[in-house]
Amino acid sequence: SHPPRRSRRRFYGTVFDALVPIRPVRFRDAFLGDCITSLVRPLCDIVFTSVYYLAVLHGILRRADIDDVGRTVSESGLIHGLVLPAVAILPLFTKILQTLRQAYDTGRRWPYLGNTAKYCGAGWVVLYGMTHAAGERSPWWTAAFAVATLYQTAWDVMMDWEMLVIVPRDSPLEDGPVTSSFVPGGIVR
Repeated sequence: SHPPRRSRRRFYGTVFDALVPIRPVRFRDAFLGDCITSLVRPLCDIVFTSVYYLAVLHGILRRADIDDVGRTVSESGLIHGLVLPAVAILPLFTKILQTLRQAYDTGRRWPYLGNTAKYCGAGWVVLYGMTHAAGERSPWWTAAFAVATLYQTAWDVMMDWEMLVIVPRDSPLEDGPVTSSFVPGGIVR
């Protein structure tokens, strides 16, 4: 009841092309990268839960105290300092590679390097936030978190979703109809 070998090879090839952009990035690659990036938090939860259940199962088989096993997993530096940050960073790193590949393939820096900056900022904030406890985070991290969030929001609204389009005064679109800036494709004068 497995899919045919050819279909599996095509599926894994598609996933590989999206995660390791050694060829030009196509729409499906960017879309798959966006989907994986959006699933970072659930992926981290799934990884932690899987490790937790495997540790509990191992503890039951060795007749260990379940509370000690749970405490060990919850306080594990390997899980919280390496595994979970890697799961959170790898999708962002994939998007960084994709946007750099798009800049290389098109020969244009804009808008691809701006999008790269969005993912780099998010990656640094996530990495620092996951490797430092809430009480250990500096005010600089809070400022970086705020700046990264504002940049990501502005980028998504203006560049990715085109909900707010700013048109210069000397643009040929100026003579056309003016719509509200809060609808998709709206124009602000």
